[in-house]
Amino acid sequence: MSCNRDETTVVEDWFGRYGPPVVGATKVGSQLRQPIRRFTLTNASKMTVQVITYGATITSISVPDRQGNVDDVVLGFDEIQDYYAYKNYFGSTVGRFANRINGGKFSLGGRQYKLNCNNEIGRASCRERV
Repeated sequence: MSCNRDETTVVEDWFGRYGPPVVGATKVGSQLRQPIRRFTLTNASKMTVQVITYGATITSISVPDRQGNVDDVVLGFDEIQDYYAYKNYFGSTVGRFANRINGGKFSLGGRQYKLNCNNEIGRASCRERV
C-alpha cells in the first residue's frame, strides 16, 4: 500500500513476525507470530524514515548530506528477532509503559516521581491515588 500527499510518499510493507509460538497449537512457525508492519515515509528531498509497529520503533532515517549522498543515521537492526532479543527498546518511540504509569508515580534511582494523570483508575481518579 502507498499514498502520496504533498510530495511525501508513505509505503507500507512487512518487517517480519515476532512473539513466542502458541503452546499446544497445531500450526508451526511464523503463522503463530504477530505480524510487524513497516511504514516508509519519503519526501522530495530524498529523506526517508522507516517505522515498524513493534513499539513504534524507528528502524532507519536516511538523509542526504551537502553533496547529496544519502546515508542512514540511525542505528537499527535488519531483523525483528534482533529487536525482540534486545530488551532495551532500541529505536522505540514508545517504551514499556506506553503512556500508562500506574497511579501516576514511579521510582528512579531511589527518588520518587509524581506525574500528572490523564485517566481514571477504577472508581477513583488517578490524581486522588497519588
